Amino acid sequence: MISVSGIDQDGDVGDDDHAEVAAVSAAMQQAARVILAVDSSKFGRRAPVRLASLADIDALVTDELPDGRLVALLREHGVSIHC
Repeated sequence: MISVSGIDQDGDVGDDDHAEVAAVSAAMQQAARVILAVDSSKFGRRAPVRLASLADIDALVTDELPDGRLVALLREHGVSIHC
């Protein structure tokens, strides 16, 4: 399970810290499933360091659904959404 600083409208998942992105990226490569846990304030926010795309995420756990465009991208990439 990972958390990030933002998920932008293009489906890029990112964080603010280069070292943290490197560590999380290595963990994601070894993981059988990647679960992203973020609160809704992270939707539509572009973080300075790109970690992954939604294609790399298996499930999203959040407090409320993102807007329609981001929901469409999540579904397009097969990401299960849990509120």
